[in-house]
Amino acid sequence: MISILLDGHDLADPLKEILRLFSTGSATLGVDPSGLPAVQAEGPSIRISSSFRTTSSGCLVEMRDLESGHFRQATIPVAGTGTDPFRIPAPVRRELKRQLYFLLSERTGVRPPWGSLTGIRPTFVAEEYLTAGLSGVDAAHELERTYGVSAAKAALAVRVAAAEAKLLARFPESDAAVYISIPFCTTRCSYCSFPSDTFDRVRDRLPDYLDALLREARRVGEELSCQGRRASCLYVGGGSPAVLSAREIGSLLLGLRQRIPFRDGAETTFEAGRCDDLDADKIAACARGGVDRLCLNPQSTDAGTLARIGRPAAGDRLGEWTALARSTGISRLSMDLIAGLPGEEEPAFLRSLDDVLSLDPDNITVHALSIKRGSPLSSERPDVGTGGASAARMVDAAHVRLDSAGFEPYYLYRQKETVGGLENTGFTRPGAACLYNVAMMGDRRTVYGIGAGATTKRIVPGSARIERRVSPSDLRTYLDRIAPTCAEG
Repeated sequence: MISILLDGHDLADPLKEILRLFSTGSATLGVDPSGLPAVQAEGPSIRISSSFRTTSSGCLVEMRDLESGHFRQATIPVAGTGTDPFRIPAPVRRELKRQLYFLLSERTGVRPPWGSLTGIRPTFVAEEYLTAGLSGVDAAHELERTYGVSAAKAALAVRVAAAEAKLLARFPESDAAVYISIPFCTTRCSYCSFPSDTFDRVRDRLPDYLDALLREARRVGEELSCQGRRASCLYVGGGSPAVLSAREIGSLLLGLRQRIPFRDGAETTFEAGRCDDLDADKIAACARGGVDRLCLNPQSTDAGTLARIGRPAAGDRLGEWTALARSTGISRLSMDLIAGLPGEEEPAFLRSLDDVLSLDPDNITVHALSIKRGSPLSSERPDVGTGGASAARMVDAAHVRLDSAGFEPYYLYRQKETVGGLENTGFTRPGAACLYNVAMMGDRRTVYGIGAGATTKRIVPGSARIERRVSPSDLRTYLDRIAPTCAEG
């Protein structure tokens, strides 16, 4: 059992995040025989004391291995922290995680690729170093030395952080992005806990839902107009928005443009999702509605893999829809693949990558399998924390192939319960990056989320503060609670 004794604080959550990397089960809060509260998880017998004290120079953070006697200590120059976990500054939390990571790594020999950086956006730390004036090489070295990030991931983080900064410079700070949630799929893949309902179960409520989306869109449009602001990009995502009919797609896109003040030439993305939901009429409706980016997400082209995860095979339709989209004038195409799918070996994954590359898309995102809580696959508990060597090889090989094919990484994020502690990285042809992805992942621009399960992130002018609002993910709850407040006048 790994036990982290909490001496003088109750910051269990950041320590749990680190324990996930070294344990074989979930971390819980218990009591040590010494009487101190302790974060505990299955694993080797290790007891570590974690303490911090407020001093005249800041916050003294110390972690000590009670068996080996090894310890780490640092004073963080922040004042007035007290012991309230909701008022502890981010640098203190980061230091707690960093110290625990190095002590556990020393004892176990386990070195996850992102070190102690367990957050969704490790590129933020890379950006801090670049903004402070460090070169890319020096910033990468600091990520390795300070947080235990592997050399390859440190270099990737720095590269992505630099790309994000250049892309955001093209996105006016006063502008916003708009996300439309179509949280439905015809069936649920085994790794996914989303959506809350399959399409057949909610089909009868779809007219109400589309009407509610446009009511919400009118409210967003009025807010932007009152502030003299515009939207630079629109992203219709899911789920699989291609479950909508061609008529519904056309009506939705037209309705959004009538209600929201978009900038001329605003980027418009439609995440078609699964190829089995598409047809020629739907692609034509997207083109007529101003879509200039179409996402086709096979996840794998291997028939055996797709059967194991409960997803229909793309077959020739991936190529067919790619050609048709281009013929209608949709200028950008993007595709997703997942490394580490159940039962899939590296050769099959790389064949999928080659299949996708042969279609010459503009963007390719390489995801590492993330086991969603509540998904059918979650009960099988595949190797998530300390393993994932096969998935890591897939990801590394994919990055090499994409680099040699002329793609550049431009956005990156991580999820919890990801095989091998890996990441999701978006690659682009030069000049073809998706601004919405950078805005959404960068937390530097306001994003209005419209629909069930959508998140709105408002950037508070003149500060780094973000105000978040999450709509209910359940369709019925959304229609009952949210839609009536957005009546059109």
